[in-house]
Amino acid sequence: MNISILKKMLAKAAQNISDNKEKLNSLNVFPIPDGDTGTNMEKTMLGAIGAIAEVGNRDITPDDMDSLYEGVLMASQGNSGVILSQWFKGFFASLKDIEAEEFDAFALNNAFMNGIETAYDAVLSPVEGTILTVARETYEACEEILTEETTVEDYLRCAFEAAKKSLANTPNLLAVLKEAGVVDSGGFGFVCILGGMLGALDSESGFDADEFVKSASPMAVMSDDGEFGYCTELIVKLDSESGAEFNMQKTTDFLNYVGNSVVTVTDGSKLKLHVHTLKPEAVLKYCHQFGEFIKIKIENMTIQHQETMLKDKEKCAVIAVADGPGVGELFMRLGASRIVDGGQSDNVSVNDFVKVIDSFMADDIILLPNNGNIIMVAEQVQKMCENVNIHVVRTHSMAEGYSALSILNKDDSVENIIKYMDREISGTVTGTVCPATRDADIDGVEIHEGHYIAMSGKTIIADREDRDGAVLALMENIPDMGDKESVLAICRDEDALEAVKALEPELSKLCGDAEIYYVCGGQSVYDYVFAIQ
Repeated sequence: MNISILKKMLAKAAQNISDNKEKLNSLNVFPIPDGDTGTNMEKTMLGAIGAIAEVGNRDITPDDMDSLYEGVLMASQGNSGVILSQWFKGFFASLKDIEAEEFDAFALNNAFMNGIETAYDAVLSPVEGTILTVARETYEACEEILTEETTVEDYLRCAFEAAKKSLANTPNLLAVLKEAGVVDSGGFGFVCILGGMLGALDSESGFDADEFVKSASPMAVMSDDGEFGYCTELIVKLDSESGAEFNMQKTTDFLNYVGNSVVTVTDGSKLKLHVHTLKPEAVLKYCHQFGEFIKIKIENMTIQHQETMLKDKEKCAVIAVADGPGVGELFMRLGASRIVDGGQSDNVSVNDFVKVIDSFMADDIILLPNNGNIIMVAEQVQKMCENVNIHVVRTHSMAEGYSALSILNKDDSVENIIKYMDREISGTVTGTVCPATRDADIDGVEIHEGHYIAMSGKTIIADREDRDGAVLALMENIPDMGDKESVLAICRDEDALEAVKALEPELSKLCGDAEIYYVCGGQSVYDYVFAIQ
């Protein structure tokens, strides 16, 4: 393969970063300027695209590798951007020494290896569980499968899969990621880059970025000493006639003395550095002795963090338990601030609630347990968190949770919100349909294993051989069904959704003028949960 394909590979990688920029930013453990990994990596990749633009319409050759790296380096921003630029430094340097037609899996493997070595060298104290780990484990996995028959596409497909696997493991290597409930954002960006590179050769390739995305808990961002300081980035043009002799080790030692998160890079006559410090003026003074500044960027992370926390603070927040991803999405659309996963077969613990409560700020927090088995847990949380204004609305089902959220008005007082929620719940009937797991005789209803049972609240109404029959029997036995205004069918899966939609002509006769709505909830036990209002 000709190395000119790199032009398309880099363009696709940059596009993939841009497409996923906000998802990358949502993973940031630090919700402050330095933490905007997606923005930083996008700008870094756009540096490569700028260099490609300079090449024009002709093909990229090995002679262009220096200018590609120069573009990446000068555009790099933030810790993740600088480390990525150093991976590309090694990557591009390795490709300088090949002929254009020698761009094969072995050349790519050498470029990956050189990129890793250069990136690790740029970080004084490499931390595992970051982009460095994802890049290294990707290379190690690909080297194992490398043979004479391996194509560039084969190599990139292996790299893409290995990077995803490594990314998923990053919370097990870095405590702050596990605490925040996210994977490493820089590692995620590396996966996006590899996905773009592979996409240049295989347009059918792709991945579900959402499986890795979950916003980081803002309570997990504080460093051990509670200080953020200033994110300071400089590019210095080193001048041998300035009177001071530049020494990388001494400079790095100084930066670690006045700050942390240090990344230092030299390229010919340029020094690029990144540091978090409470004394940016000391960094400027120290570095100015070695030459003139090409770029200075200093941002106050402490103030930005405080503004972020205040901006995110809600007057009244609702935490709702949701059994199934579709239910969670529905509750979020209705105004829930946070979702706690769990329900009938996976009851939520006190700690599950506390973790979510610790993740944001609000004047008042309403808990919707949405299951009778979880109400006491929620009330225990209320007793434990004495420094937070917690209110428990005793919702016994997902249907009641839906009803409570359906009339949520966060601009109202918390007293009124709770009053209207309680009123709405009192007028809601929860209907459920699920398979019977054993024979029984309950409330005068003979139940057969394998049949479907219909329940209103906790009362078993009917036993039917088929699911459709159980649904119709449920509606037939709801008191005053013809006077109800709405019926929401929360369906376990797509098959259940299509099945109940097919029953709509019969359901319409039973439900009178009530509007019938459907959603695929993904709940664990019940084929259907009906919210009848």
